Amino acid sequence: MGLFDLFKKNKTQPNSDNYINSTLSSIMQELSEKSDKNVTTENFDNLEGLEFENWCANLLRNNGFINVGVTRASGDQGVDILAEKGEIKYAIQCKCYSSDLGNSPIQEVHAGKSMYNCHVGAVMTNRHFTSGAKELAEATGVLLWDREKLLQMQSNGEGSENNYISGKGLDTDSVLLDAIDLALAEGKINTSLLQRNLMIGYGKAANLIDKMEEMGIVSKADGSKPRKVIMSKDDVVKMLIK
Repeated sequence: MGLFDLFKKNKTQPNSDNYINSTLSSIMQELSEKSDKNVTTENFDNLEGLEFENWCANLLRNNGFINVGVTRASGDQGVDILAEKGEIKYAIQCKCYSSDLGNSPIQEVHAGKSMYNCHVGAVMTNRHFTSGAKELAEATGVLLWDREKLLQMQSNGEGSENNYISGKGLDTDSVLLDAIDLALAEGKINTSLLQRNLMIGYGKAANLIDKMEEMGIVSKADGSKPRKVIMSKDDVVKMLIK
């Protein structure tokens, strides 16, 4: 489905705030789902913790999961991703390791799923699981998605082409889209706000603000003051579908 089709299927009046919010959210999600991080089977083993979690989140979206979200890095109670499919809510832990996983991730996500009121716990990993981990998972009902399962899911989600915003040559990676969404919600943006909410480093946050300035979404730098959002949600939607 093209971006313009998102407008045609929305029945709300074009001038309403609900229409703008809903359409922007739909565009953000569709672009995010199609930005497969340019991660191939050859290098996904090299992803760091949060990078792997975001990669797994996109993998889930490309395989029909909805309401997929990465939890905060600290105090996540053993759950890295929350997602839904059908009527089932999933609490998922992601582990990018250099060796096979033992019991700990299964124990953590089994306890964590109750904290998030989820039906099922799952562990995603680039490796495999020990025999003890498999026994514990069977006893607790935790799903184990190992390397072969991830590769299968990746194959299921192939065919998504990289997208670009307004022909500006800016990759529509999910972090940039999240940054735009946060800026629009707050009405302003700075590096510390991005770092806290997106759990990224200063350099990445500064780069995202530069991209939003280039796109005309935020104002130019004014000392240490936060950048003001100078584009309305309606204008952002129009820009994204050009």
